[in-house]
Amino acid sequence: MREMRAATSVLFIIISLFITNTAAGIYQVTQELDRGGLLSINEGVFSPDDAPLSASPGDGRAFVSVQASVTIKDPHVQGDVQVVIFHSENLPNVRRQAEDKYAFCCVDENSPYCTPGEVQLNADTSEELEVFTFEFGNGTTAELDETVSVKKSGVWYFYVVNCKADDNDAIFEGKVTFMNPYGYLPAQLYPFLPFYGVLALVYIVMGLIWLIVCLRFRAVILPLQIWIGVVIGLAIVESATLYFDDLGYNNSGENYVAAMIVGVLVSTLKRTVSRVLVLVVSLGYGVVRPTLGGTKWYVLLLAFLYLLFSGALNVVDLVQKSATQSSLLIFIFLLLPVAFLDTAFYWWIFMSLLRTTHQLGVRKQTVKMQMYTYFLRTLVCFGVATAIFMLIQVIVTSKESTSSWKVFWLWTAGWQVLYFLVLVAIALLWRPTVNNTRYAYTETGGDPDDEVVLHTFGDVSTRSTPLDIHISNEITLDPNASFTIDEDDIGVPGQGKME
Repeated sequence: MREMRAATSVLFIIISLFITNTAAGIYQVTQELDRGGLLSINEGVFSPDDAPLSASPGDGRAFVSVQASVTIKDPHVQGDVQVVIFHSENLPNVRRQAEDKYAFCCVDENSPYCTPGEVQLNADTSEELEVFTFEFGNGTTAELDETVSVKKSGVWYFYVVNCKADDNDAIFEGKVTFMNPYGYLPAQLYPFLPFYGVLALVYIVMGLIWLIVCLRFRAVILPLQIWIGVVIGLAIVESATLYFDDLGYNNSGENYVAAMIVGVLVSTLKRTVSRVLVLVVSLGYGVVRPTLGGTKWYVLLLAFLYLLFSGALNVVDLVQKSATQSSLLIFIFLLLPVAFLDTAFYWWIFMSLLRTTHQLGVRKQTVKMQMYTYFLRTLVCFGVATAIFMLIQVIVTSKESTSSWKVFWLWTAGWQVLYFLVLVAIALLWRPTVNNTRYAYTETGGDPDDEVVLHTFGDVSTRSTPLDIHISNEITLDPNASFTIDEDDIGVPGQGKME
């Protein structure tokens, strides 16, 4: 859903870009299992042969392990709870269709692959699938400590299935570990580690260049150019935070809460500031109007609402670890206002751009009009790129494939790249130069750069105005004439008298 919201954002420099990893390579789990109930965890794991890197803490090993116990509340209950660890290719073989949902316990007495009261098996699944059983009798606790080596890259599943104990009678408690040859970061998320590292470095270089240019022309710097620098700074903090969050995740198997919170706050602030920045530029602030007037309060209100709802949406998306009915309702409740506010920004920006470009054309301020025309074309081009990217994403993700985990990172990375390109385009359009004042608001009917034309007549240079008043070099004066100036006319041009 984040990617769909970001589709609108890229049109005016903000792409949401932000994804927070709530999964973990090490899972500490405590859960009651109803009869027929299922505990499911899955992550991408590289085999040692396919891994992009072999380093600590994985040290070239790839496995899924479980150290856990099952406690039975009723000491008179006998039976077992089964653990199934398997590759995603075996997913259709460990479940059956039951009305409008899947069931995971075997009920067919004539099945050659499973026994009623145990986990459902639909075929001979000896490859890339292991079944372990917690057996309990008169005691109350069964222990299990098993490790399955990963020999095939892909998404690996960990199931705990209760097919015999009564509802809420079995409690699973323990640790489940997914280990890659390079560490705990899931295979589908590993590309983010180098991606965000490179992105942070690119933003740092861009920020340094922008700072140097701004310092060089600091005497004529515009507020707009300062705010572009602020957006670049927020992008540096965001990408660096995401990189170190993934790095810590890979080394420890857990996300750092502080890094996740900083990432959410910075990402939300970056999106809000960027939207407001593009909006006030589109409104012509400092170019065709010296102030926003009463419009300022509507801009601030829209920014505040977006910051509030978008921040809350990111927090909910961060903390929800399961798709419960309540969390989904909260998510939808927050998603609708964010989508509405995105649409409001989109509409207001493009309507304002068209109006500002028209006003500059009427005033014959061609330099500024050309700048705004380029800006409008830039947003339109990236709007088309966004639509194409969304179409590709929908087509690819709509097809069920066991290899889709390999391209999972591309959808988030793609929005980040588009955002970066839009930001670069805007920075190039409004870069500080020695002629910086050509962007600034002026009271004249035309742009000073467009109005100044020098005409040379012999040894005399004259400055023409938009009224096209020229001084002829063929004027002759009577050598016997005298020229006097009244005292009252001193300092008033054009008041000399010929006698």
